[in-house]
Amino acid sequence: ITYPNTTVLQITLNDVTADKYNNSFTIPVLIGQYNVTIIANDTSGNVNLTETTFFVGVDSVNPNVTTLIPTAASSFVQGSTIEVGANVTDAISVTTVVANVTYPNGTVNNVTLSATGDKYNNSFVIPALLGQYNITITATDSSGNVNESETTYFTATDNTVPSVTNVSPAASSNYNYSDVIEIAANVTDDFGVDTVLANITYPNTTVVQITLN
Repeated sequence: ITYPNTTVLQITLNDVTADKYNNSFTIPVLIGQYNVTIIANDTSGNVNLTETTFFVGVDSVNPNVTTLIPTAASSFVQGSTIEVGANVTDAISVTTVVANVTYPNGTVNNVTLSATGDKYNNSFVIPALLGQYNITITATDSSGNVNESETTYFTATDNTVPSVTNVSPAASSNYNYSDVIEIAANVTDDFGVDTVLANITYPNTTVVQITLN
């Protein structure tokens, strides 16, 4: 048996039933054409080695994908740079590994992962979009087999306080009692302002809270 890499292995075929001679052969992790020559000797020393056949060893096994990063249900602050990756192995050869990142709004970003040994990874900057990000690892080997069954997810959160400017009245302002004055401020936030309250502490320490519209 001549392997695709030209290695030659000789095995003995056993007389199992009548004129049939056979043995078992386990195809190694080596794809390509295997050439088989039958060598038959009789008791007078005559040799027939003219009969040949061949078969092709193929790879039909998907790459193995494990240890996904980030861990499922992780939480990160929006704007953070995180690692996206996985360990990927294959009996023959891995060609490409891509992380398909689906944003909370349905947008898909395909991030190509680079290899360091069996680990494939890359960095990902979480955009200004809060919610759950779903990640599917798509690993392809040199025979075209694809594993896209391994998934993980993380949640992007917001920990930046709203910006408050132009507070009125101005500090140290003086007013007569019974005057009606404006309490106000400019308030902005990257993702949306929910409520704005003003706590007014009287000279006698009483506190009144009013909602600003």
